Amino acid sequence: MIWLAIRQFLGTNWLMVGIASTAIVAVLGWDSSRKASWVERGKEQVRVQIEKNTDANAKKADAARRDAARLPVGRLCDKYARDC
Repeated sequence: MIWLAIRQFLGTNWLMVGIASTAIVAVLGWDSSRKASWVERGKEQVRVQIEKNTDANAKKADAARRDAARLPVGRLCDKYARDC
């Protein structure tokens, strides 16, 4: 009985059902593409931040190497040093 009522309703309003389902699919597709673009944008921002931090750490390491190279060899040794 209910099946016949649903079938009759769909038969009379088939165009509206098609339009509604198309609209639902379009909204779901738009929403998933929007979320995917947000995720990609977030990944890009994280990658850029990691590259900035890496460059800053490399500059600090280079500066420390230059400072250590400028010190005289004997200055780093004292009476407690093992390999001097």
